[in-house]
Formats: sequence, C-alpha cells, structure tokens
Amino acid sequence: MRRLLLLLPLLICLTAAIPPAQAQGPRYETKIRLNLYAPAIVKLEYEYTRNITVGDVSSLGPSLYEVRHSPEYFQFSTENIDQFTWTLELQYGVRMRQVMRLTIFSGSTPPNTIELPVEAQELIINFEVTVQPEPRYPTSDEIAERLMSHLMGTLEDYHGENQRIFRALNRTIAFYGALAALNVVAIVAVAALLYKQMERGG
Repeated sequence: MRRLLLLLPLLICLTAAIPPAQAQGPRYETKIRLNLYAPAIVKLEYEYTRNITVGDVSSLGPSLYEVRHSPEYFQFSTENIDQFTWTLELQYGVRMRQVMRLTIFSGSTPPNTIELPVEAQELIINFEVTVQPEPRYPTSDEIAERLMSHLMGTLEDYHGENQRIFRALNRTIAFYGALAALNVVAIVAVAALLYKQMERGG
C-alpha cells in the first residue's frame, strides 16, 4: 500500500508529461516533464549513434548531479532537491525507426520503464525534472512506540491528578479534624464553666 501511494503521483506525472510518440518527418522534438523523489535517476536508451549532443544541464540552485552518456544511452542522476533542465539531441544519417526506453528511478520506489516509439532522422528531447523529498510514512514499530508513549503520558497525568486530589482530601480532613478538636475543647470548657457556676449556686 505504501509503495502504491508513492507511485501514484509519479504515474500521474508521467502520463501527463510524456506526449504520445508518433511517426514524424526528419525531425522529432518533444518535452518530458518529471516529478521525482530524491535520489533520482533518469536513463534513456536509444539506437546506436555517435552524433549525440547534451545541452548544458541547468538547475535553480547550486545542486550536484552526474551526467553520463554513450552512443546507446544517456543517464542523469542526483541526490539533491532542485529543478533541472537539459536538452538531448540525437542525429542519425537516415530516418530511423526505433523504440526508446526511458527508465526512471525515484527515491525508494521500484524503477519504472516506459517505451517511446519514434521514427525520425533527428531527435530533440527537452527534459524538465523536479526532484523533491520522498514522503516518509511511520513504520508499525514507530506507531506502536508513539502510542505507548502517549498512553504512558496519559497514565502519568492521571496518576498526578489522583495525587493532587488525595493531597487536597488530606488537607480537608486535617482541617475538619482540627475544627472538630476545637469544638470538643470549646464544649469541655463551656461544660466546666457551667459546672463551676452550678457549684457556686448550690
């Protein structure tokens, strides 16, 4: 369930960002927008060509990234949170029909591969990749630990409240005990006074 929740934004983004590939004239240009979790890897595999140009990779902030490419694949990877853009140009001597494979690694989710059929002599692919922190969901142990901590805190509060009530009752009992003792002393004093007066009158 957790993996499904993590994959859902990625799948929605991929569906909206990658236009359907189709047969083109000599030149085919497209833009691919991706929202990924860090660490992120974008790999594109294509038919062999020595004529490959990678436009300057730019980012909004001073982020670190790695770019690797060969006559058969291009790969971009980063662990930083940022937005990156670059352009990949592939040149073939003749019109080439091929199925490119775009593989995406996003955080801890399993890699996803998308096939892009295209027919052209020149391919221009503009990438826009936004990398954000991967949401973290608490484990069952963490949930149990937080629950126990909450229950222990509640029990301590309950015990503290009981102690306060007990001390208040003790103070009340002591007060009424002292008041009762004073009443007894007063009654004895009055009784003694009355007794003396009765003796004098007799």
